[in-house]
Amino acid sequence: MPGSETALEELTCRVLGHLVQEGVVAKIADDLYCGGNSPEELLTNWERVLQALQKCSLNLSATKTIIAPKQATILGWIWELGSIRASPHRIATLSKLSASKDPCVLTDSKPCVQAFEKLCRGEFSSSPRVSTFLSTASRFQVSIRHVSGLAILPSDYSSRNAPNCDNPACQICNFIHLQEECVVRHVTTADILNGTVKLPFTSRAAWLSNQTECSDLRRTVAHLRQGTRPSKKLTNIKDIKRYLNVASLANDGLLVVKRNLPFTPCRELIIVPRQVLDGLITSIHIKLDHPSCHQMKSILQRYFYALDMDKAIESVTSSCHQCVSLLKTPKVREEQNSADPPETIGSSFAADVLKRERQLVFVLRECVTSYTFTKLLDTERHHDLRDAIIQLLAEVHPLDGPFAVIRTDPASGFKTLVKDELLARQRITIELGRPKNVNKNPVAEKAIQELEDEILRSNPSSPVLTPLTLSLVTARLNTRIRNRGLSAREMWTQRDQFSNNQIPLTDQNLIIAQHEQRLKNHPHSEKTKCPSGKLPVCPDLEIGDIVYLRCDLNKTKSPDRYLVVAVDTHGAILVNSLDLN
Repeated sequence: MPGSETALEELTCRVLGHLVQEGVVAKIADDLYCGGNSPEELLTNWERVLQALQKCSLNLSATKTIIAPKQATILGWIWELGSIRASPHRIATLSKLSASKDPCVLTDSKPCVQAFEKLCRGEFSSSPRVSTFLSTASRFQVSIRHVSGLAILPSDYSSRNAPNCDNPACQICNFIHLQEECVVRHVTTADILNGTVKLPFTSRAAWLSNQTECSDLRRTVAHLRQGTRPSKKLTNIKDIKRYLNVASLANDGLLVVKRNLPFTPCRELIIVPRQVLDGLITSIHIKLDHPSCHQMKSILQRYFYALDMDKAIESVTSSCHQCVSLLKTPKVREEQNSADPPETIGSSFAADVLKRERQLVFVLRECVTSYTFTKLLDTERHHDLRDAIIQLLAEVHPLDGPFAVIRTDPASGFKTLVKDELLARQRITIELGRPKNVNKNPVAEKAIQELEDEILRSNPSSPVLTPLTLSLVTARLNTRIRNRGLSAREMWTQRDQFSNNQIPLTDQNLIIAQHEQRLKNHPHSEKTKCPSGKLPVCPDLEIGDIVYLRCDLNKTKSPDRYLVVAVDTHGAILVNSLDLN
């Protein structure tokens, strides 16, 4: 019957109350029993029960209704053929259970079965978890066999997809919710300082037990109770002498420090042993959602007293990854440099992909003359990128000449082409920029900016590009006059773009002039980005240190931690510590 137990009891009394009083039916727990002294009387009583239920529009479940059973167990008693006897499960549990000669455990864990088979052969596992399981299984006469997960779908699904616990009274869920919730805290530092919320971990009985485990505090309590002081000749008990200068015993025997503040009652600060000070500070630091060092001092000095507490708070705060990663790093002057200039024009290129209006445009620029090549792509897969590179360089790069180096960013499509055999046969190689370098591919990024401006300038009303439109836009971009007084087309072809007459230029002069101009611009760029001119401090790194990188600064997330795994004369080799887990 639907409803709670109280509603079921009330419904049964209203419908079958008169039959219960006559002794026709009996209600025991959630079961309803109907009986009689003879089969005829039983039939009559059963008809009266069904008629009473039918008048109230109630039906009995066919699967749960048993008529005239030969044997029934009621409250631990077995009724059979007019006799009654106690159930053996009540007086002698498992007395009638026949022991299995060869019990078998079925599991879909193949490593578990293989480890048990090795144990039967006399081999042992080095894994502590497997060894614990095998030591438990070896105590019983059992065999373990593998069964496919398809054969035990219900248990296999329930083991991999645990149901969510929605019970608000679940102690485990409440503990996890209160201890590990780190997004929204219902306890803030302001609430604790105002006195509206009590600071956690302030149980006096628990701290009394912790103080008795500290030898220095036990000796301090003994001196206070006896009214004595240690000898001045003892120089190895500085902590005890410092405790005796400020400590006193409370009424419950707790060692405290009394602090009097203006316009406030006297407050007793609990003395925290040195052994548990770091753990207490860390727990409160996490519990209050990583407050600052000043806030931690204000909170702890309100309820606790410990020797060198300020140093411990600073140590815990400085070792917290979340707090350290969110600190503001001072701006320092970063030294800028340029790579060695290429030997000839047409041997150094930069490439990138422009994503615009659901279209992909492959952009390739020559580094000396800034001559740009473009092509529409279907996807960013490595074979499409490889075909675009070969098609654009096939007519301008000699097939048997020196290798053409193409600088790209470390995208997945370009990474696959680093050791591509087809590009190597065409005398083309891919050079990836460093992932942590913000300025890893400046030539290609500048080309994409200029191409976007040229597209908007040519036809603002038609955002979608066609191969013809892209060719015209690229040709117009190559005719723009550069800072050297010539356009990219004139430097690439060495001919005037209006009269098509030859221009007296040499490749070496163009390369040297561009490199000298870049070197001349570096000091001004450094001063613009850091007016103070403060140089970065070179850290003394050792293997095992955890460091942060300045280039990882981001407004949306904290920077990653890196573990120093090797140090050489030029710098440090870093590995992301998250990858080691």
